[in-house]
Amino acid sequence: MKFSTQLLQGKPPFEPTGATLPPIYQVSAFAHESAEQLENVFANKAPGFAYTRLQNPTILAFEQRIAQLEGGAGAVACASGMAAVASVLLGFLSQGDELIACAGLFGGTLELLGHLERFGIHTRFAKQMNLEQVLALLTDRTKLIFTEYISNPALEVADLEGLAELAARRGILLAVDSTTATPALVRPLALGAHLVVHSSSKYITGNGSAISGVVVALRLRELQTLRQGIWHSMGACLAPQNAWLAYIGLETLALRMERAAANAAALAQALRKTYGPQRVNYPGVGAIITLRAGSRANAFALMNRLRLVKIATNIGDVRTLAIHPASTIYREANAAQKQAAGVFDDLIRVSVGLEDAENLIADFQQAAGEASNGNGL
Repeated sequence: MKFSTQLLQGKPPFEPTGATLPPIYQVSAFAHESAEQLENVFANKAPGFAYTRLQNPTILAFEQRIAQLEGGAGAVACASGMAAVASVLLGFLSQGDELIACAGLFGGTLELLGHLERFGIHTRFAKQMNLEQVLALLTDRTKLIFTEYISNPALEVADLEGLAELAARRGILLAVDSTTATPALVRPLALGAHLVVHSSSKYITGNGSAISGVVVALRLRELQTLRQGIWHSMGACLAPQNAWLAYIGLETLALRMERAAANAAALAQALRKTYGPQRVNYPGVGAIITLRAGSRANAFALMNRLRLVKIATNIGDVRTLAIHPASTIYREANAAQKQAAGVFDDLIRVSVGLEDAENLIADFQQAAGEASNGNGL
């Protein structure tokens, strides 16, 4: 089956009634006929469920669907995208280990890496995630390469094939945050990655209704390390209701990504005509655009005059959203980190949604005109 067919024809597990969607098992614990039976479930000697923090049928249905779409051996769902990132970093790294990461990582991930320094886990940052730059940073302590496929908000595209070849040759893990691409655009495991991370709050759920995250593992060994390791004890489990929202969001993923990417390309083209090609960044894939307004005051003036576009800290919504990263999601980053991540004081990030492209273009044009009349842009 091709991708869109896979999205719609996956069969929910544990569903004897023929329902086309899994039910929401909104429950904390699962009763068993005997103490021996519950013991075997806890020991993974028998199938079944014991406690929703450890596993739940609704959550498992979502995990199986996303693992199938990514081509992995299985998945572990988490309470948020940051919980998914933390599960990977804490699950596969120990005191004294090093990882190589892209300098343009999402602000929350940069903050987490800063916290890990206190525990003796050191990060070496590459300006661009390609074979040459990462190879130069490798040491005998390097255990993991962590990158975003399309960095947010720098919008740099990682060389996954080159990184995968290097990771395989050196016997280290490659983990890819593919939140901004989703399996509709790229499948990192097929290109040689070992782990794929999603903030499934974004494009996978697709409408801004719920927070969730997920890690997909290529092999059973990494899947078991995740599920039986730090994730098992950390308690950052996904709620069944949110798992269900992510599950149904998957069904329209292909159509939404196609429309959002087409809108982003059209809006980027129009913005380049208005502001010049050097001030508008769109890598030609995905649905995020950045615009440099010339100053912080200009950026705020433009954003405040938008009528259709919402000012909000999210991506992957059906609605188009704009944010000033330097004052929000990168507020805790220092000047060097912001520059390395492509976060400038005049930068606006636009997560393009599903509205008619003509309306989005007109909204930016009127906002630019008003801002210009008010000594903004």
